[in-house]
Amino acid sequence: MILNDQLFIRNMNSNDFTLMVRWLNDSMVLEYYEESPLNLEKIKKNMVQELKGLIMLSPAL
Repeated sequence: MILNDQLFIRNMNSNDFTLMVRWLNDSMVLEYYEESPLNLEKIKKNMVQELKGLIMLSPAL
């Protein structure tokens, strides 16, 4: 976890999936994100391996 007066970064967890759906479907994010809008099931499928440590990636918010 990184914390200072203006920034807070923490590891993601399964409670963050709905937040990711909302964020990844935001029109401003979609201008730069190369995938089509994602639903909750796609987010879970994409993120569960990372959260379990099966892929060398640490999702963070």
